[in-house]
Amino acid sequence: MMPVYRVEYTDKALRQLERIPNPHRARIGQKVRALADNPRPPQSCKLHGSKSLHRIRVGEYRVLYEIRDAIITVLVAHIGTRGGVYRRL
Repeated sequence: MMPVYRVEYTDKALRQLERIPNPHRARIGQKVRALADNPRPPQSCKLHGSKSLHRIRVGEYRVLYEIRDAIITVLVAHIGTRGGVYRRL
């Protein structure tokens, strides 16, 4: 059985999440919590041009996160719409 990962947010990701209206915020929270059990779900993909960032889609929003296997942590780095989240990289 795979260990359960701890999910952490950067300060920036928390601010981005706070600006998202419900019910979108609730759906994003569910998907992020699910990363604790499986940080590499089938619908995720590794971002091209990045060494460590992965992406999941939640409706019109994207969640960019880093998997830190050595310390069993998923770090959520950015949350936003498709058009905005990639420009901030």
